[in-house]
Amino acid sequence: MTRLEGCCFCLSLKTGVILIGFLQAIVGISLLIQQSIEADYSDSYFAGKKNMTDSEVVDIMKHRNAHHGLSVTAAVIGAMQVFLSALLIYGAEKEKPQLLRPWIVFTVTLLVTEAFIMFGVMIVLALLDLTSLAIFLFLFILPSTIATYYYLLVVYSFYVQLVEIPKVIGI
Repeated sequence: MTRLEGCCFCLSLKTGVILIGFLQAIVGISLLIQQSIEADYSDSYFAGKKNMTDSEVVDIMKHRNAHHGLSVTAAVIGAMQVFLSALLIYGAEKEKPQLLRPWIVFTVTLLVTEAFIMFGVMIVLALLDLTSLAIFLFLFILPSTIATYYYLLVVYSFYVQLVEIPKVIGI
């Protein structure tokens, strides 16, 4: 993997990693807040339905269960992101490379999963002749993916720098 010497053209790797940790923590907290609001809205929306047939109730319950499953999954990812970001900040501040590893593994897993999902969605949308929507989603998701990859490069470069320090000193 490519190694960087600094972050954002003017920051040290350590400062960049700490900044990335704070940004990722904010994203994780935002995701948690959004999912709790979404779950509350979903419950009130479904509770407001009256005079439904049995098939409508079954359809709504399927939709509600799927929606809650996705909300819980997103909330868990948000909580993991907050925890791993705190670990990242602490590890960078104390210069402990072993505390950076969980964030690196999580981010690589997230990027690979995101790539598979994005590829699958693009294929389905193209097959449904919704090419313009596929292009819009691709252009919407691409900047986030590029930023996440850059964050990964910065953190990995700092990790390698920390691992190599004892070798240079001779410890």
